[in-house]
Amino acid sequence: MAELRRHEVDVRATSQVRVLIGLLWRSASTPGRAVAALLASSVSIAAGLAARAAGNHDATLVLADDLLLTLAVPLTALSVSAALFGNMREDGSIVYLWMRPVPGVVVAFSAWVASLAFVLPTALLATAAPLAIARAPSELFVSTIWAAGLASAAYSALFLVPGLRLRRPVVASLVYWFAWEVLAGAVGGFVLRVSVIGYVRAVIAPAAENVSPAVSVAAAPVSPMTAAAACMTFTGVALLLAGIMFDRQEIR
Repeated sequence: MAELRRHEVDVRATSQVRVLIGLLWRSASTPGRAVAALLASSVSIAAGLAARAAGNHDATLVLADDLLLTLAVPLTALSVSAALFGNMREDGSIVYLWMRPVPGVVVAFSAWVASLAFVLPTALLATAAPLAIARAPSELFVSTIWAAGLASAAYSALFLVPGLRLRRPVVASLVYWFAWEVLAGAVGGFVLRVSVIGYVRAVIAPAAENVSPAVSVAAAPVSPMTAAAACMTFTGVALLLAGIMFDRQEIR
């Protein structure tokens, strides 16, 4: 009897998560975002053509690092995750989340899955297509795809947080991304150890050095496996923080 009850609880919990993911997916996958994703992919493909025309690996590495991992992937995640809870707060639909008797961390996880279901394929397409067009070496191609997946997961979780507190989460996320991930990340040093981009770049650093020694990649001084673990840690911490913040919402 006890095992049957535990099974029923597990089934109900799984159903709640599925419902939450479905609700949040409808909020994340809007036609406007689909059009924006197509435009972003088109720009990336154009950049891939330019890198191919340059005819050297230096241009391909700049494409992978500066355009795809530093610009395209974070902004794709930002456009979805940062607006997800923020838009639901504005139109009042977040009340449907508050009414469900589930922990905030489950809501945050469901929001992350819904966001990632849109962000990941978009980011991977926007990364793989231009690299293939530019005829990137296989080592750089594989490591950049892996880095794009890790970046999609980490940024999709990280950009959920502003939507739970700030009135303009997209603007706040843009400021954070540009000031910390782009500008501060370019400075290097300690910042690379406490930013997502530092570890994302560390994933491609060995391949970048083999492909184009003349172009340096500002990355955290860790191995690709350690960098991947760090990206996953960023993801987990961001989801935990988002869950705590959701539980402490004043309206709740």
